[in-house]
Amino acid sequence: MMMTIIHRRFSVISLVFFISFCSTPIAEEGVIDSTTSTSTTIEEVIQDEVIANSTTTTIAKQANNINYSKEKFSDLNVGDCFNTNEIQLYSNMTVLKVDCNLPHSYEIVFEKPLDDLLTAVIPPTTELIQLYIGQKCNDFKSVIEIIEWVDPNYSDSWLMVQPLWDEYSFKSSGLNSVICVAHLENLDKDEILNDTSFSIAQDINYYVYNTYWEDEHLFGLVCDPSEPAFYSTFGLYYAEADTKVVEMRFVYINSKHNLEIEIDLTETINYLGVQDEDIFYYFLKVSSLYTHSFLAGNILEEEIMDIIFESNEVEGYFSYTNDKGETFESSCSMSGDSATS
Repeated sequence: MMMTIIHRRFSVISLVFFISFCSTPIAEEGVIDSTTSTSTTIEEVIQDEVIANSTTTTIAKQANNINYSKEKFSDLNVGDCFNTNEIQLYSNMTVLKVDCNLPHSYEIVFEKPLDDLLTAVIPPTTELIQLYIGQKCNDFKSVIEIIEWVDPNYSDSWLMVQPLWDEYSFKSSGLNSVICVAHLENLDKDEILNDTSFSIAQDINYYVYNTYWEDEHLFGLVCDPSEPAFYSTFGLYYAEADTKVVEMRFVYINSKHNLEIEIDLTETINYLGVQDEDIFYYFLKVSSLYTHSFLAGNILEEEIMDIIFESNEVEGYFSYTNDKGETFESSCSMSGDSATS
């Protein structure tokens, strides 16, 4: 009964979101404009001073509370919240595990073994593994970013997702999983909030997974241009009852320079377990085109990267095929304001 209530509530929220997402000129949409500015966070190393400044006071604040325990980071699981005064996260560090309803800085939101990767990437070099883990957390953030739209808990902060990378642990076989850690960041300052008192993982499960849709089939692609073009975003979405997606792809089209970059998202949605969802969102960042292409074996030259980031005179093409053999297509232009389904 509870699951049905959750599904129905999300159906209503989603319908409102779809209407506003497609009918409001993107240039005027403050929320989307905000989310695009986080596009490179997952792909860049978080500055040491940001973490140091945002975590030291938290541990002292919780020192007299029984709802905490000192744990090895490697012993934590998805949904565990914690604080640390360490500058950088690593597998063997000791952290203060805290109940998620108490003030905290970090939460583990995704984990999946690296086993399949070690045979898929040849050779599995340290650099490739690090890039792979970073892209998987970037993909995860692209799928869950919708919670920033629909939940007021995130209205005054940025939702950040960072990959755990610990080269020493990886080389000693101590890091054998893709692990993604989330935190909230101040809207106005580059600092991690240390007073989050709810579970991001629970919100992800509530809004992203086990979704249910009874209404008219919706799908489309929305372009959200930004300057520089590096920060632009393509918003992919669909809402379809009783569906399983068997193929999904996106094509970046730059007619001015006769450039097309195709991204097969089929493996991505299967990896994240959202191929059976009735409701799907994916915020594809222009900044991630290089990593997507590189891991697919298509290395983009520096000249091409310059072309991608120089302007928004580009288009996007989104298509997916369900298990009934039906294919749906949508496109949009960064130089316009509308989506075409």
